[in-house]
Amino acid sequence: MNLLFGSINELTLVFLTLLIIVFILILLVMGYGYRNYQLLSSRRKWTTLIETKILLAILNGSHHIQDDVELKDLLPNKNFRDTFLSVLIESEKKFSGDAYRVLIEIFHTLNLKDFAWAYLNHKDSFKKVQGIEALTTMRVEDALGDIQLLLNNPNPFVVAEAQYAMVRFKDFKGLEFLNLLHTPISEWQQLRLLNSISEVPATSYSFISSLLSHSNISVISFVLSLIRKFRIVAFHDEVATLLEHPNSIVRILAVRTLHDIETERTFPLFTQIYGQQILNVKKAILHAIRKSKNKNSIDFLKIELIEGKPSLQIIAAETLIEFKEKKYLQDLMNEEVSNEHIHSIIKHALAVRI
Repeated sequence: MNLLFGSINELTLVFLTLLIIVFILILLVMGYGYRNYQLLSSRRKWTTLIETKILLAILNGSHHIQDDVELKDLLPNKNFRDTFLSVLIESEKKFSGDAYRVLIEIFHTLNLKDFAWAYLNHKDSFKKVQGIEALTTMRVEDALGDIQLLLNNPNPFVVAEAQYAMVRFKDFKGLEFLNLLHTPISEWQQLRLLNSISEVPATSYSFISSLLSHSNISVISFVLSLIRKFRIVAFHDEVATLLEHPNSIVRILAVRTLHDIETERTFPLFTQIYGQQILNVKKAILHAIRKSKNKNSIDFLKIELIEGKPSLQIIAAETLIEFKEKKYLQDLMNEEVSNEHIHSIIKHALAVRI
């Protein structure tokens, strides 16, 4: 009996202990949630306040910021400084010229530079990214060396932000990191880099040529986008060599690029390599011909309408209609009585056009 009561007491004690632990965990979770709620609420209020102060500084001069009592009281709070830094970064997207210079003045006046440097050297990758972004946005040239070192950081988000920073600081010359890049560049990152480049100097053409033979497919993709954006016709023949690249994605991008930098050699080149290409590359060539509105391609399109695969026949028929060859298609329907397949394709193309 004593053993039974002893066992019950032990079980009761264990149960109470577990109950207390659960209760403490609930309190911790509630406390953490409440703290986050309070911080989120404060950030919303701070964001509105900071945006107002920035707007007033742009209108009346940044010297008012330095003597602002309300800001002086809040700046010792690191969460407030973090919010201020984030608002400044976002504000850069809204303002330019003199207004942008005021943002930089505010950044230095409130000693947010030291805060941004601390983030750059932080162990946390998210903080590093924020530090890179802040120092880049506020044009802190002294940070360029430290940011360049982060191009080899193990965290891909840090590397991506460091790459973007190099281009923001140095324009086209900031792309030097591509030489030794073996990891893929995402499409979003390619777009960011591309939008940050204002010009491609002629002295950089040898560098671009070397990148067109890079082992990293995403680097080639980016360089082709660069050639398209700036319509660098000088690379026509070098891009043409990529039509024999083992990767079909590169071949498709090469076709699109050749369309954008088209010369009198482009269409003959397309017809020359067309037969050796896979279906998706052939589609890209037909779409390029359609966009170029090259009337010299009419005979080629007529052959493809008769002999090509169904998906290619559809593109050929639609392109012929755009090239004012509607009568030819109607006559073909009357002549090819036995070929119901071509009839249906032409009917579809005519219906789409209508």
